[in-house]
Amino acid sequence: MSLYRKYRPQKFKDLVNQEHIKKTLLAALSRGRIGHAYLFAGPRGTGKTTAARLLAKALNCPHRNPEPCNRCFSCKEQIKLSSLDLIEIDAASNRGIDEIRELRERIKLVPSSSEYKVFIIDEVHMLTPEAFNALLKTLEEPPSHAIFILATTEPHKIPATVLSRCQRFDFTPLGILEIVQRLKKISQAEKIKFDKDGLRMIAAAASGGMRDAISILDQLSSSGKKINAKMVQETLGVVSERAMLKLFESLINKDLDLALEALAKIKEKGYNLIHFREMLLNFLREVLIYKISSASKELKDNYSREICQKMMSLSSQIEIKELIRMIKVIARDSLIEKDTIPSLGLEIALVELAGEKQRKTKKNKEQLKNFPELWRDFLQKIRPYNHSLAAIISSARIIGVDQNQIIIEVDYDFHCQKIENKKNLIKVEEKIAEVFGRKYQLICRVGKDKKAKNLKDIALEVFN
Repeated sequence: MSLYRKYRPQKFKDLVNQEHIKKTLLAALSRGRIGHAYLFAGPRGTGKTTAARLLAKALNCPHRNPEPCNRCFSCKEQIKLSSLDLIEIDAASNRGIDEIRELRERIKLVPSSSEYKVFIIDEVHMLTPEAFNALLKTLEEPPSHAIFILATTEPHKIPATVLSRCQRFDFTPLGILEIVQRLKKISQAEKIKFDKDGLRMIAAAASGGMRDAISILDQLSSSGKKINAKMVQETLGVVSERAMLKLFESLINKDLDLALEALAKIKEKGYNLIHFREMLLNFLREVLIYKISSASKELKDNYSREICQKMMSLSSQIEIKELIRMIKVIARDSLIEKDTIPSLGLEIALVELAGEKQRKTKKNKEQLKNFPELWRDFLQKIRPYNHSLAAIISSARIIGVDQNQIIIEVDYDFHCQKIENKKNLIKVEEKIAEVFGRKYQLICRVGKDKKAKNLKDIALEVFN
């Protein structure tokens, strides 16, 4: 027997998460307030069918308190799925009006040995419009012994007339921590060797679905080996968290070569790039949530301590505005899904996000190569503003140039004071920006070294 069937919850208390639903249903069972139609909506693997079976079992258990006893004849029959009073229908394969008409005939039959005849219709959104109309007539005037439980992953596809006749319960995706705890309990019971990182990666790959997580655990445990992060990555084609971090760091540092190299390694290992993009977006989303609210527990719950600390460290190096832009650019293009070159969409995004620094660096280098000529042009520009200021700057020694600053040295303190006068300095830096095409901060120092550096030597020094 598969693990997900073996460990399917047999009582409401065993149902992971969904506390609001358990509390409401148990209270209704205690008070005998039973509805004739329920709608369980939510993502796959979140417990909709399990909750439907638990409700059906509790309704027909003569000893419910309000949980089913699991010892009486009715409970045992339903656990074995052999009860004549529990009818499960898959609407995906029984979606026509003829099947619903047949169902209406079966509804007329009284329960064989229980108080209620319960009908669970899974994937109910798959019914045809005609079938929904036939179902609606039954829901409007159901027999007192009939109870319907409709389950769906897409409630928006269900007609409003049907929705209005059901008590609706929305199931939420499970958190990684909750799934890990359940997987750990099952692994210990089955004597499966594991490490925490391996279980956490399984939980992340399940995307909030407990059934998927347990099925993955079952698949991996068949090897008889210890389940660790490496095994999960190789079996499921999941990109490692370290590879994700490396790509994120390259984007922060605007290192296009490193970013493309990281993506190339991911491609070489044969990972699904559509799935990878989803993982990357979720990774960035979690960093964004942490940036907005450092009290959020999502990072700590979803990643190992080492990875979490690295993510927090990197998050301090990027502004929220830039992080949002990063998410939008990666999520924007659908080329990755449509193009004959699967990696094209991501590569375009990386070039747009990380190529900016390379373009700026190339432009800056071109400017610095022409520094002597540009500096002379600047001196010509500043002379009409203030001749004495221009003379002082002309006699100054240039002792350093980088991408943001020009550092000069003068012989006398009053020369430095004249240059650093607020009004003068604003005008000087304004003219520098005008000539160089970008802003530079002018730094003035008073020094003893009277030996001026040749402008050509400065340019050569900057570029080794």
